[in-house]
Amino acid sequence: MTEVWRDIPELGGRYQASSLGNIRRVFKTRQPRMLKIFENRGSCRNQCVVNVCFTDGRRQQVTVLRLVAMAFYPGKATGKNVVHRNGLHHDNTPGNVLILDNTAMGRRCGRRGRRKAVCMMDGTGEIVDAFASVTAASSFTGIARETIRRHCERLGTKPLPDGMTFRWDDERGLWN
Repeated sequence: MTEVWRDIPELGGRYQASSLGNIRRVFKTRQPRMLKIFENRGSCRNQCVVNVCFTDGRRQQVTVLRLVAMAFYPGKATGKNVVHRNGLHHDNTPGNVLILDNTAMGRRCGRRGRRKAVCMMDGTGEIVDAFASVTAASSFTGIARETIRRHCERLGTKPLPDGMTFRWDDERGLWN
């Protein structure tokens, strides 16, 4: 398969994306230079990113998939969520681009959050209250989130007042 390059219009024609998921910078002399693609382990969850400079001078890390979407589907990705159709973060080809609005993105990914339900138990092991998350339990009880999390994971923390403790609410599944 031959590699097809297209300009990324939102970046002033200084960058191009290819049909194989590569990104390059095109200088005024029309000499291209391939950009280094690396994995971001932050909020983008191991997606491939590159550093680009916008026309107003801002420098930012942008996912390769978003740049491919901007080049091959101009105008459609602006203000939308761009995700991998097959879930493979290294497959940044135009056929793997899925552009979703916020409602569709919530339906697709909303239940895969890291939040877990928490039960608060008294000294006898009876469930006193249940919460949708550690944050909700923390705001209700005034106990630090990290303390509640450590009790849920049974990491040997100091006992809480009145023998109270917290456990993950895996078996009841009230909040799923």
